[in-house]
Amino acid sequence: MSVVDDDYNNALNLLPQKLKLLRSVNLSGNTYMTDSSFLQLCINYEFLQEVLISRCSSITHVGIAEAIHHRQDLNSFSVTSVKEGLELENLHSYFVDSLTNLKCLTCLDFSFSSVTDWMLKALALHSPPLTKLIATIIPSRFKIF
Repeated sequence: MSVVDDDYNNALNLLPQKLKLLRSVNLSGNTYMTDSSFLQLCINYEFLQEVLISRCSSITHVGIAEAIHHRQDLNSFSVTSVKEGLELENLHSYFVDSLTNLKCLTCLDFSFSSVTDWMLKALALHSPPLTKLIATIIPSRFKIF
């Protein structure tokens, strides 16, 4: 682990003491955020209600599932342009189970991510109180890296 990684982890450990009432976090493009640090964020921020994850190369669908399993009162969740994890061949049932357990969820955004019929069916059957579902797909000639 580098000095930058150590500094980042130390800052993550200090933040819950200073930002106790944090309700919303945007992790777009954060290359230091890992599955483990995202889990700690979801555990440590009792009032966290809104999460946006986009282009975070070190966060996987399994890490997301574990973290949101610990923060079941999220009302807005956005996972866009995630490199690994929402493609059909990698879709893990634990991820879908974690999503359907978000009983306060009103907004779900899967822009530029593959959303399967199976996933939509699971969300419909377990009916979180969604008022907004975004599942924009990107044309095959464009690619998100």
